[in-house]
Amino acid sequence: MAIITHQKTVIEDNWDKVCDEANLSEIDRKLFWHRQFLNPYALEELEGITQGCNIMP
Repeated sequence: MAIITHQKTVIEDNWDKVCDEANLSEIDRKLFWHRQFLNPYALEELEGITQGCNIMP
């Protein structure tokens, strides 16, 4: 569980920077967020991990 928590933190902390480097539009960022990355359904069995996953950074 610590690995997943760390991965979640790293993705959230670096999301804007990575999207900027990839030249993603605001629409693409919103499409990827919680669909391709940090999809809450993929983590729904893990208590505490999905908290805070439904807010766009």
